[in-house]
Amino acid sequence: MDKGDIFAMSRIQSDQELLVIACPNPFIGWDGWVDIEADLARSGADWKVVYSSLARGGTFPQKLVSPNHRAVKVSLKSNEAVVLVPT
Repeated sequence: MDKGDIFAMSRIQSDQELLVIACPNPFIGWDGWVDIEADLARSGADWKVVYSSLARGGTFPQKLVSPNHRAVKVSLKSNEAVVLVPT
């Protein structure tokens, strides 16, 4: 299985974006950027882990890629799934 394989989806609930991200690789984790909705993301807001299949907490930073493009830096362990919300 290639390291680049992740599953990520976004849901919008009452003008707030929620991210669901999973790394199904049983051997290695994944580090990278996941795009978010630029119109809903507050500038500089971190993204908080509200669920982790490995019971990990924490936050992930957001980055302004361009005026209409924002992304969240995500680091997942193998077989981990997380749900993130902006802080």
